[in-house]
Amino acid sequence: IVGRDEVRTLLIFDIISKIIAYKMQAANQKDFPEFITRQTIILIDEAHEILPNPHLSPGGFQNIFSNYVDNEFRLLAAEGRKYNVSQFTASQMLRKLNPNVVEQANTQILFRDSKKDIDTLSVPNSVKKELLSLKVGHSIVYSPGNLPMKNAQEIKIIPPRFLHVN
Repeated sequence: IVGRDEVRTLLIFDIISKIIAYKMQAANQKDFPEFITRQTIILIDEAHEILPNPHLSPGGFQNIFSNYVDNEFRLLAAEGRKYNVSQFTASQMLRKLNPNVVEQANTQILFRDSKKDIDTLSVPNSVKKELLSLKVGHSIVYSPGNLPMKNAQEIKIIPPRFLHVN
């Protein structure tokens, strides 16, 4: 049978597909309208471990498991949007992340990364150049077709400040 990482991926897909199936069933029966319209958010941190790049695994897309993950992710991404299910994926290793995950992302928050990782992105060369020159603590929000932006927007992350009182 498959290893621990594969089992974890299957469990995540099972949870997401059950959420979408429940929302689809409720929509078809016109039950629970407040549940259907409520936004459901799924957050996957270290996504490259759960949604790995099949090109890096032995056999690539020919690997049965990689093929299943790729097809299932595409279906969940497409169907989830119809029923207000949003997915946030975070990864510091773009090369190790399934390229379809990156392509399905409507809005991307990108930090400075290695040239190899940046080259895997399907973004204009001007955005790639900006990413290579980013300072630590800065990022770019790239959202073609979603936000009324002409170019990628740079943002600065300000660390939280705490006041401690005894």
